[in-house]
Amino acid sequence: MVVLRSSFFAFLCFAVLAGCGSEETQSGGSGGVGGSGGSGGAGATGGTGGCAPCDQDGAEIADNGCDDNCSGTIDEKITCDSTLTIDGDLPVDGARAIDVCKPAESELDWGVTRVDYTLPGGEDPPAAQMDAFALGHGLLDGFGSTSPRGGLHMLALSSGTARDVDDPGYQSTAGFDKGYASGQPSGFSPDVPACPGTTPAGPRDGIALSLELRVPPNASAFAFDFAFFTRDFPDVVCSEFSDLFAVLLASAPADRNLTFDEAGNPIGVHSAFLEACGCDGGPPCDAGGLTFDCPLGEMILLSTGYEGAGATGWLTTVVPTVSGSEIQLTFAIWDSGDAVFDSTVLIDNFRWVEHEGDVMTRRSEGRQR
Repeated sequence: MVVLRSSFFAFLCFAVLAGCGSEETQSGGSGGVGGSGGSGGAGATGGTGGCAPCDQDGAEIADNGCDDNCSGTIDEKITCDSTLTIDGDLPVDGARAIDVCKPAESELDWGVTRVDYTLPGGEDPPAAQMDAFALGHGLLDGFGSTSPRGGLHMLALSSGTARDVDDPGYQSTAGFDKGYASGQPSGFSPDVPACPGTTPAGPRDGIALSLELRVPPNASAFAFDFAFFTRDFPDVVCSEFSDLFAVLLASAPADRNLTFDEAGNPIGVHSAFLEACGCDGGPPCDAGGLTFDCPLGEMILLSTGYEGAGATGWLTTVVPTVSGSEIQLTFAIWDSGDAVFDSTVLIDNFRWVEHEGDVMTRRSEGRQR
C-alpha cells in the first residue's frame, strides 16, 4: 500500500520509531527530535570569533565555520536516511532522503509540518494507476556512478521509473507509459527562452514531493542539490515534448519556479546546464537548433538507463527566505505531452545556509565529471 500523506505528528512518530545514529541527531548535544524543542529550549549561548551566539532552538547553518545549534560541533552534518530502502513509500521517507530531518514539534517550533506525494499540479495521485505512480519515486544509494551528496540516500523522482538499470522495477527510459495526466504546477511558466516559439505541452506521467516547513529563527536561506537526466537528448530538443523539472515556492509573487539557468530557461533538455552528453563526431553536438559542448562527457550516464542521452550533473539552488516564516516547497518532474522519452531527477543535501542575494542555481562544488 502506498501512503500518500503524512502530518507532522506522523512524521515525528516515524522519526522516533526509526531512530537515528549518532551521526544523525537533529540538534547535536540536545538529542535529536526529542531535544530542546522550539520555544522551550535553553536559548542562545555566547558565540566565538566571528560567529553569532549559538542557539539550541536554531538550526545548524551549513559551511559557516560555526556551531550554530550548541551541539559542540562546528558545521555539524545532520542526516536521517541511513535506514531507508529504495521502495519506501511514506512521504516522510522522501523528505529524509533529501536530508530534511526535523519535524516541527509545536506551532512555535521550526521544521517540517507536512509532506505529500502529489501530481505536478497538486492533484492527488491517480487511484487507478497507483503502482505506476509509486515507481516514480525511489530512495537511492546511487544512480550509475552518481552518489548522494548528503547522507547515504537521495530522492529520485521520475516521469518513468525512479530506478537505474540494476534496480527492481526498472522500465526502459524510452517511455514508460503510466497512463495519467495532470495540470501544470501553479505559478509555473513553461516558456523556454532558448527555444522561441516552442512551448512544452501539458504534464503527463508526473510526480511531485510537496513539503511545508517552518523556517528556523537563525536561517536566512536554504539550499539543495539536484541532477537532471533526460532521454529527450538529442531527439526532442526545443520540442513541445521536452520534459521539465521545477521546484516551486508557493509564496513567490509570480513565476514560482526556483530552478533555471543563466538565461532563465527552466530545467529541461534545452538548459545550458545540460553538460553530460555526447554524439558521433563530437562534442560539440548540435540538436534542435542548439549546440551542446558536453564538458562532463558521458560517464555519469552509464548504468542509469540514460546511456546516449543527456544530464546536467549536480547543480545547487540557493533561495533566500525569512526566519520564522512558513513555506511550501514542491519538487516536480513530468513528461510533456506524451509518455515517450522519460526523465529522472536526483535531489539531495537540503540545508539551511547564509545567503543575502537572489535565487540562484549554479554548478555544485566538487561534482563528478
